[in-house]
Amino acid sequence: MDTILAWFRRSRTPRIVLHAEIEREDDGRWIVDVTDLPGVMVYGASQQEAMQHALALTLRVLADRIERGELPTPQDHRVSVDFELQYA
Repeated sequence: MDTILAWFRRSRTPRIVLHAEIEREDDGRWIVDVTDLPGVMVYGASQQEAMQHALALTLRVLADRIERGELPTPQDHRVSVDFELQYA
């Protein structure tokens, strides 16, 4: 997370690219682990559902960190969040 914070401070229009791994469990559920945000790991009945849960939790975590002052709010109030999924 330190690298994301440093990038926010240097950038005029912050863009966050987060890496995630998605796998299918033996029981058929899908799991997404957002490796750039420790603890952000979710399950879904389908691949799409798991990715939706991961995006929702990621946004909650980032919002919480902004509220606590761990990530500055950009002056133009625009932030772009992209997922780059790496299939395991």
